[in-house]
Amino acid sequence: MKIKLAAAAALAAHLFELEIDTISQDPGHHFEFNDWNDKYPGSINHQDQLTSSPENKFNAAAIQELAKEIQDDFASGYWSVTSCDSGLYNYMMPTQYGGTIAKALGQQLAMITGVGIQQELNLA
Repeated sequence: MKIKLAAAAALAAHLFELEIDTISQDPGHHFEFNDWNDKYPGSINHQDQLTSSPENKFNAAAIQELAKEIQDDFASGYWSVTSCDSGLYNYMMPTQYGGTIAKALGQQLAMITGVGIQQELNLA
C-alpha cells in the first residue's frame, strides 16, 4: 500500500508527541533507559523543555527521515491498514522508529543542557 509523504510525516510527528507524553509520565525510567543523564548531566531537570514540535530543527529532520521510512515500509507491506477505522498507526511503531526519535530528543537535550553537539565534517 502506498501512502502519501504528507500522511507519513503527520504520523511521524504524532510518534514524537507520543514519545514526549511517555517521557512526562515516567521521566526517571525514560532518562535512565536512554542514558541521557550520563550524556547530558542534569537532563532530567529539563524534561519539560523537550518539544514534539515539527518546527524544532532536530525534530524536523527526524520527521522527514521517518516519513520516508514509514512510506517505504507501507509500500513494502511491512505495515498495512487492517480497516478504515484503524488509520495508519500501529502500536509497534514507537518501538520500530524509537531510535530516530530518541536521537532527535537527545540532540534537544544536548542543546538545552549546554553540552552541545559536535558537527561532523566530511572533507572527502
